[in-house]
Amino acid sequence: MLSGYDCDLYNRELIGWRKVSFAAKTHVELREETVWMNFEPPSRLHDSRYMGETFRDRQTIQRRQTRLRTRIESLDPIERHELLQWMQEHYGIAEEAA
Repeated sequence: MLSGYDCDLYNRELIGWRKVSFAAKTHVELREETVWMNFEPPSRLHDSRYMGETFRDRQTIQRRQTRLRTRIESLDPIERHELLQWMQEHYGIAEEAA
């Protein structure tokens, strides 16, 4: 992965690399920063295994997710479907977030 400002040299030498541009604030102005990547975009936006600042935070998050999954799996299928519809209405579909 390379980061910098858009330039002919990188565009010529990095043909086939994925390129993403975004606005970045410098000390005095906004400039368009570019990132070139030679790997495929991840299928998941976040990996929750790395959420939390300490081991204890990660352990707490992992336990909370496990309890939540267990509770959702134990719901009646109709209730589970209603919950899924509500989540999609309020938070979108997983593919939209990526």
